[in-house]
Amino acid sequence: MKNASQQITSMVNVKNSFLPLTLLGKIYWCIVILFLVVLPFRNILSERSILPPQFSYLDEVFIMIMLFLAFLALIYQGKFKVQPVYILMCLLILSIVGLISGAINNNPVVVTLNGVFDYIKNFLAIPIFCLFSIREKKIKSVYHILHKLAIFFCFVAIIQEMGFFLGYYTGGDIRFGFLRTPSLIGHPNAFGLYSLMFFIFDYSIHKKIRWQNIIFGIGIFLSISRMIWAAFFLSSIYLFLQGGNKKSIIPLIFIIIVVFATPSFFIRTSKEMRNEESFRGYTLSKSMEIWRSHPFLGVGPGRYGGVVSVTFNSPVYDKYNFSKKWYNFGLKGFHSIDQFWPQILAEMGLFGAFNFVILLFILWRIPYKAKLTAKSIFSKNMLLGFSVFPIILAVYLLGSGLNLTSILLTYSVLFGMVLGLKKENYSNK
Repeated sequence: MKNASQQITSMVNVKNSFLPLTLLGKIYWCIVILFLVVLPFRNILSERSILPPQFSYLDEVFIMIMLFLAFLALIYQGKFKVQPVYILMCLLILSIVGLISGAINNNPVVVTLNGVFDYIKNFLAIPIFCLFSIREKKIKSVYHILHKLAIFFCFVAIIQEMGFFLGYYTGGDIRFGFLRTPSLIGHPNAFGLYSLMFFIFDYSIHKKIRWQNIIFGIGIFLSISRMIWAAFFLSSIYLFLQGGNKKSIIPLIFIIIVVFATPSFFIRTSKEMRNEESFRGYTLSKSMEIWRSHPFLGVGPGRYGGVVSVTFNSPVYDKYNFSKKWYNFGLKGFHSIDQFWPQILAEMGLFGAFNFVILLFILWRIPYKAKLTAKSIFSKNMLLGFSVFPIILAVYLLGSGLNLTSILLTYSVLFGMVLGLKKENYSNK
């Protein structure tokens, strides 16, 4: 009896010792879901002063907290999966290139660190969340919440477009006679990419066009973005070649998009890039001038083209006689020259740009290989979707910047969760 009593007491004590951990786990999970749901609203909430200006640093604070928790998880588990190590090493090399560039150019350390962090912060979530070994049921739950949120954004955009044609919605950018709908994300490009991301995930999981995909397709169209249309076209081809349902209507979408979007993207964008009277043409020319002066390591991260250079009042703009007109329009307006590759060439030279190309390749290669050995049907299908995203990003960055926190962090968190999926019995799933 005494031994039995001691065993029961011991079991109760063990259970009680795990209660705080269980409670902390639930709090952590609620914070992650709340963050991912609120993240797309960040810009519009800040712009309308609904929340204080400090709210704009939500993503940085979140990453730092998760990085600390990941460090604790690493100490507890004592091991790290192979796939995220490649991503982490690539980010580390990119950081080292940035630090060397900043040191060679005698830039302030705080500027260099902020500039480096701005390049890597969104992708850090992949190795971070890979450490947490989350159950598939939980990952599915957060995916379904975000999937419904993306559909909601598309319906809001449709209402905005209808309001525009009925004369009730007069604000915003007009292109090809349509309103470029921002939905509630705050920018048409961000909304279009969010719609495209969940179009890819939905098709990867179900292997057919459903009404949800049609809604996402409408959202992609209403962004009226040549880059997003081109990314949609190329990513759709990739998906179809990876084993899409032959009865789906994606081949028809191919034809529509290639006729409507691709010529527009290349012809109009190339004209814009060659015209120094346009913002993109001018900033491209100025970026190449800066890069030619610092071909291998650039002028240092945080010194040109992004929000960090504006926050710390970079002297590079005065040194290279950057136009006050375009500085106020682009850098002061939306904190970016709106061109990623010219920016990274100017800031980190050929070494930095080449390393980012390698990063995109790794972000494609890891899910492509992982889906071949995945035990869960859900993770296999999601990994197919993740392998498409670097293609989308490569196309989009040809004519825009990396200021895509609501999209990149959502992608990175989900990707990290699926890569670190907790081992379970998937025989019946």
